[in-house]
Amino acid sequence: MTWLRSAILGCCLLGLLATCSRPALGSDEEPPAPQPIKFNALVDRLKNQWQGKVVVVDFWSDSCLPCKRDFPQLVALHRKLHEQGLICASVNLDDPKNSRQMRAAAKFLADQKANFDHFVLDEEPEVVPRKLGFAGPPAVFVFDRTGKLARRFDGSDDPDGEVSYKAIEELVVKLLK
Repeated sequence: MTWLRSAILGCCLLGLLATCSRPALGSDEEPPAPQPIKFNALVDRLKNQWQGKVVVVDFWSDSCLPCKRDFPQLVALHRKLHEQGLICASVNLDDPKNSRQMRAAAKFLADQKANFDHFVLDEEPEVVPRKLGFAGPPAVFVFDRTGKLARRFDGSDDPDGEVSYKAIEELVVKLLK
């Protein structure tokens, strides 16, 4: 009876893995919906799983029009440079318990065909300004291959408060060399 239970469990796990797997980069399949993540888990991913890569993390929300306007530039940057060692990720700052906001975020990501990791910060609202050092989106953090913050783009250095993907790409290209 134990072997039967093990076989059933194995089949269930394989089925679960098959349904949860991410689409291949560049595929036309729908990207994954944002997965809840705690701040410390995001830091761990940066230090461990993404070690040795240049990483661009875009913090956004569904209600942030500049975020949504500029998001296609993140997708284009990923498509252009991921084979050279670039990791892109998005972190949605909407309330993960608000199903309407999560559906809207998932639809937006699907419409963008953004086939990279997507998270929703599953923390209290005060975590963003306290731990991340900004009041809200848009904000893009670029990390070098050692996991050190190379630069934060939050519009504070732009007279119009804009995040410049041209400057982000220039920095990423430099860091990839």
